[in-house]
Amino acid sequence: MDFLGIGVLIFALAFAGLVVYLAKVLSKLTDVLTHTAKTVENLEGQIGELTSETKLTLYNTNETIADVNHKLSQLDPIFHIVNDVGESAHRVTTSLVKMSKRTEKDVNKGSVKLDEKDIRGWMRTASFVYYLVKKRKEKKAVKQHVKKNHEVDLEVEVANELQREHMNV
Repeated sequence: MDFLGIGVLIFALAFAGLVVYLAKVLSKLTDVLTHTAKTVENLEGQIGELTSETKLTLYNTNETIADVNHKLSQLDPIFHIVNDVGESAHRVTTSLVKMSKRTEKDVNKGSVKLDEKDIRGWMRTASFVYYLVKKRKEKKAVKQHVKKNHEVDLEVEVANELQREHMNV
């Protein structure tokens, strides 16, 4: 055999080895693709279930949103009323603040005048009240004294009357 024949034989053996190796690889690839096909079938079933559950969830979500929107639309008049009440309260409060500030200014102006005149006026009023109370007590004491003396005079008269009657007897 010559070199060419030996080279072809080596090439044929290498090619045969390559074919055997590729056969094993292709066999493994077939197994992998078979498992992949089964997995894809399982995924299709699971995706179908997920899709139906997702549709149900989206339907319920849409129903809930519609219900919330309906209830919010019914609450809109109440929110408008509350807003109006808040604005009215704000206006009243603002008016009261302005009025109290004006009143405070007037009171401060008046208190300065009252402080000067008021002390004298209060002192005069207090002395007048003291004078009235004193006079009232004096009148009361005089009335009691007169009443007491009148009672004593009546007792004396009664005693004198009794003595006269007793002597006349």
